[in-house]
Amino acid sequence: MKKTNFLLFLLLSLCGVSLLTAQTSEIQIKSDKAFGSEVTIYPKTNSYDTPIIVDWGDGNTESYNVDPNTSGYFAKVSGSIKGKTIRILSSLTSLEADELEITSFVAIGQTELKYLDLSKNKLTKDNFALNEDAPLENLNLKENDFTTLDLRSYTSLASIDISGNPRLGTMLVSDGSQTIERIYANDCDISHFYPVSLPALTTLSLENNSLMDLEIGDNYPKLSSLSISHNEISEIDVTKLPLLYKLEINYNNISRLNLKNNTELTNLFCSKNKLTNLDLSANSKLTSIACDSNALTVLDVSMLTKLTTLSCAGNQITLLDLTQAPYMSRLTAHSNQLTFLDFSACYQLQYLDIRSNPTMTPCAINYMLRSMWDNPRKPYGDNFNLLLKGSNAETSDAGLIKENWKADVEGDGSAECANVSVTLIQTEGKITLQERMIDTDQSLKAIGDSVLAGTPLYVQIDEIPEGKEYLGVKVNGTLIKEHVFVVTQDPTTVEPVFTKPSMMQMGTKVGHEISFAIAAPQEGTEILIDWGNGVPERNIIGQTTKRLDGKALGDYIKVSGPIIEADLSSYPGQGIWDNEFSSLQLVQPDLQILYTYMNPIGDIDLKDCPNLTLLDVAYTGISELDLTNCTQLDTLLCYGNILSKLDLSKLTGLRKLDAKKNQLTSIDLSSCVNLGYLDLQGNQLSEIDLSMLTGLHTLALGANKLSKIDLANLPEIETLLVNDNQLKVLELSKLTQLATLYCNGNQLTKLDLSNQPLLQMLQAYGNQLTACDVNDLYASLCSYPKGVTLQMPYSLYITNDKSNPDNDAQHADPTIATIKGWRVNTEGDASGCDQVYVEVAPTTHGKIQLADKQGNVIKPVWSTLPTHLGYHKVNKDQEISLIIKPEEGYTIDRLTANGEQISGTSLTPQRYTRINALFKLDNAVIAPAQSRCIAISSEGITTLADLAMLTIFTIDGQTYYHQPIGRGELVTLPQGSYLVTAQAVAADETEVMQVLIP
Repeated sequence: MKKTNFLLFLLLSLCGVSLLTAQTSEIQIKSDKAFGSEVTIYPKTNSYDTPIIVDWGDGNTESYNVDPNTSGYFAKVSGSIKGKTIRILSSLTSLEADELEITSFVAIGQTELKYLDLSKNKLTKDNFALNEDAPLENLNLKENDFTTLDLRSYTSLASIDISGNPRLGTMLVSDGSQTIERIYANDCDISHFYPVSLPALTTLSLENNSLMDLEIGDNYPKLSSLSISHNEISEIDVTKLPLLYKLEINYNNISRLNLKNNTELTNLFCSKNKLTNLDLSANSKLTSIACDSNALTVLDVSMLTKLTTLSCAGNQITLLDLTQAPYMSRLTAHSNQLTFLDFSACYQLQYLDIRSNPTMTPCAINYMLRSMWDNPRKPYGDNFNLLLKGSNAETSDAGLIKENWKADVEGDGSAECANVSVTLIQTEGKITLQERMIDTDQSLKAIGDSVLAGTPLYVQIDEIPEGKEYLGVKVNGTLIKEHVFVVTQDPTTVEPVFTKPSMMQMGTKVGHEISFAIAAPQEGTEILIDWGNGVPERNIIGQTTKRLDGKALGDYIKVSGPIIEADLSSYPGQGIWDNEFSSLQLVQPDLQILYTYMNPIGDIDLKDCPNLTLLDVAYTGISELDLTNCTQLDTLLCYGNILSKLDLSKLTGLRKLDAKKNQLTSIDLSSCVNLGYLDLQGNQLSEIDLSMLTGLHTLALGANKLSKIDLANLPEIETLLVNDNQLKVLELSKLTQLATLYCNGNQLTKLDLSNQPLLQMLQAYGNQLTACDVNDLYASLCSYPKGVTLQMPYSLYITNDKSNPDNDAQHADPTIATIKGWRVNTEGDASGCDQVYVEVAPTTHGKIQLADKQGNVIKPVWSTLPTHLGYHKVNKDQEISLIIKPEEGYTIDRLTANGEQISGTSLTPQRYTRINALFKLDNAVIAPAQSRCIAISSEGITTLADLAMLTIFTIDGQTYYHQPIGRGELVTLPQGSYLVTAQAVAADETEVMQVLIP
């Protein structure tokens, strides 16, 4: 990301460049070119008879006469640099001085200068000055080093080019300028483009900047060319640019594009974005389109009769209808999901790339080759102009390739492309299936009982049932919404599908304030809204949700037209939307997202909403929910209802289910293998099978009737809520990712959390743990994770005033947990257990073992967990011995219990005790001590002389400090052993010693 700057086209009071003013006309130029270098400029005056006087730097002047109507060689003036400053002592109308390494440009009294080109130099805002009354019309300062540029004084400007100034973020022009027609600011550092009125602007180019957005509004009514490729724009509104003929928005993050008002558009380049839909129905003048690498599944170009080039590679497009594109010369459509192509109308086609369309069949390739015309142009050299690799062309018939086409794959003709029988089943309405006569007159004619495999069939609608509309055809049971499809399977059955018109109707009360939001499948979609009086109002919506507010004029609100998202949510008592819809009727085959939260609709019928991915029917009073037709659901929110059963058998893609606070007594999750979030709290479940949900990360089963639960197959669980059940055992050894655990309100007598290193919140109150069990729980905890910010006062809730019975934490020892960073909500006096924990802290260069009076080694409680190896359990008041085993060459230096030094090698613990041991080399110097060069203290090492070099190594050989240091400096050291080398400056003396910091 480039650093943030701002391109300001604002009429502001800013400090600009102070321009020199004088009565005489002069231009002063400084350059980094070497003395004696030849330079060429292109100056003009208003007449051949008005000479151009130039001082090349030595104080002498030369005179040149240039015809103002000439250009190129005949307009140049050349000379060699003879001093620091080149001076032009004439009033110019035009000056070109590009690529001269100019480091300073000052113009005085240039009252006739209309054209100035100083591109490819070294100019900045501080070394460029031009008199403010210059009547500039064309300014070219590209490829310099400007960071800001104030051009507000130049009110005649028509064209500005500031491209290639990589640090430029601010440029000022007059707000409301009637003359500026062209602005080029490519390859700069612009992250925000503030809009001002430029009514004459026709061309705006801002490519390769850091733009996050671009607000157009009514500011540029004549804009015909807009180029903003290579930015970071996510939204662009061009609806107020009716004259736009070229739009370049490649390499951005744009997901929606409304081109309904851009009827003059001829060139569209929108590759490398996030478009899922591209409606071109209003853009009949388009000749060139590039929309590669988006997320398009459909691209309708059937109305684009002037189209010459189309590049749509890297999408998921299944159909391209080019039967109305007679001028098509070049098609690049590789890496899609095309099933056929018909080029019978494309007699000017010269280049075709359909590689990597795996859904093409050899028979469909044959049909395509038959539909193609001879190429009007021969291929160049060995280059291919017909690219088929990766589209199953190996067994197609290469003999069908027409003249001047050269294919990268020549099929062997072995594919069997026999006739396929086609049966048309018509239960309602009437259609005719047609095929194109590509070998004769290209007309469409009704098919017989069979067609050749790979043949596209066109649907002609003859009769539509009353009250319905055509949706598509089912081909061998698969719904195809397009008007054309390819036949590959023998036999093939075709059945037309008619459906009720898309609508959504909500029950309400007369006079009630209503607010809801909807979105459509395409930008510029027209919908009708009847507020209850029988008079539909026209509204235009797009792919971004639009909120509609009004008052109910009857007992219903009806929305007619296709929608993909509807938010009908209510928030009673919150001071915002409270629709209180009492019923809901839906016929919306395109609907993907539906929110009905807190509306008392009572029931809902979703059979005509097969494409729902998110459904929120929380707190709607429903007792039944039929999801049979909602096979695309990803998220289901149905909490706070009175559901007693929930059939999820068709929801194989479901990833989030929130069905808490219902009346479920059982639930079958065997089909929902992709669930990651499951909340069934507050139901009546007595058992549940979770074995197939291996990807769960959040599981909430609190307030049910579970007496057991198997979590062995859920290793990804991060949040587990099983509180307020009847659990006596909770086995968590496989849940190593667990961060939050609520198991309060059960009947647990043990809880082992030794395998949960990421745990940061635990609620375990309201169980039946004795003081000893609580101690065991505390000991099993891993150290509290670093960097966690608590949202609650405590991280461990072990008791609760309202719990009865509860854990005996008042007589447990909370130090076992608090020393590891846990914040426990209950203090304990450690009196309730006859056993205590003794922990041996990790040591280096030796080890400590515990033994009883008889010398028997006491083994750790957890012998296989590295995080818990030091924990031992012994009887209270039992004398234990410390077996000290230093490594060879080391000896024990200090032995402490809970921070207090132990004088002997035995102790009798009364509560949790932590043993720390510090080993040292046999010959180590122990602080406090000093030598001739250094003094050693508990803080570290202080120099007693100027040292040419002080080097400190840790005991494992890592360099801790290595540099010269003066007298009296302190190098702080943490506790441990170090090898120190001190080399004095004054004397040829070096000290080497082992140092121990206690």
